Amino acid sequence: MSNAKIDNKPIVDNDDGNALANNPTKRVPVCLCLDISVSMDGEPIEQLNKGIELFYEAINNNEQAKQAVEVCIVTFGETVRVDQDFKDIDDELPPRFSAGGVTPMGEAVNRAMDLLEDRKREYKENGIEYFQPWLVLITDGAPTDDYEQAAQRTSDLANI
Repeated sequence: MSNAKIDNKPIVDNDDGNALANNPTKRVPVCLCLDISVSMDGEPIEQLNKGIELFYEAINNNEQAKQAVEVCIVTFGETVRVDQDFKDIDDELPPRFSAGGVTPMGEAVNRAMDLLEDRKREYKENGIEYFQPWLVLITDGAPTDDYEQAAQRTSDLANI
């Protein structure tokens, strides 16, 4: 059994092995980085929730995507939180979010990129093929923190 971990939690789904090894499909790590700050209150947060619902539906309606896509959710509103570590969303209901707080977008994007880099490392360590990761940022406004490092990191990745 592998000792692979994300956020110090083992990537194991049963007693006989590693969840990554139990599914040989080439993976797509997707990190949803979601603005749930106070400016998202009302219609914007409802649109965000509807968008996440449609995303989950699209994944679950496609057999190949159900096997390949692993979703992580990072939210930012007052604080940055990892609401969901990477996992298959096979027939799961999407989470619902409410709005509040400031917009620490830079910190959230950096955290999301760190998680994607960690996941790629996990795939490599376990011999799992993968497609380039997706970082999906959903926001309605400007960050309230220093976002320049996060912007540079995403720009650097796009230019590789």
